[in-house]
Amino acid sequence: MGDHAAARDDLAESVRLVSVVEPQGAIYFAVMDALLLWPEDPLAASQSLAEALRSTDAAFASPLDGAPVQARMAIRIGDDAGLRTSVDRFRDVAARCSGPLRELQGRWMEALLADPATAPPALRTVADGFEAVDCPLLAAECRADAALLARRANLDPAADEAAARRLYSECGAVPTLGDLPELRWIGGAEATARTV
Repeated sequence: MGDHAAARDDLAESVRLVSVVEPQGAIYFAVMDALLLWPEDPLAASQSLAEALRSTDAAFASPLDGAPVQARMAIRIGDDAGLRTSVDRFRDVAARCSGPLRELQGRWMEALLADPATAPPALRTVADGFEAVDCPLLAAECRADAALLARRANLDPAADEAAARRLYSECGAVPTLGDLPELRWIGGAEATARTV
């Protein structure tokens, strides 16, 4: 909901209450730490999550939940190698899974690797799929990605941004990686994505 101070307090309390972090739960702490660090230092946030995903202590299924977040961070900071690595990690684990949610996530990750000019329509279709299975937050995040890539391709992002805002509002959430229109970070420097 955008209350980072309360989220930090809740996370600290969770860590205090948990005597042993189980391997299957460790990725959630890493994702939360990275998301809380993101507004201050996107590069460090992305790198810390990538490191957690590489850790030998991470549970086998960790990339299913952590890799999509790291991939979305990587695309925003211009880390093409990090994006590809995260998508590959996701693919490796998702290939052993089934179900509509995993299939939609896989299509989402594949679209992030596509040319920015062709990615937005694919991401819109995936977002519609998330809405159809009642996952409005994932649909909103997917539409935010479509808007970001549309901007980068000098396409009109207005419809995607409007859809993302509607979906975030419907589920009472804020954009995980920053307000829309999102900024992109390249080499640690903030730069507004180009608009048409």
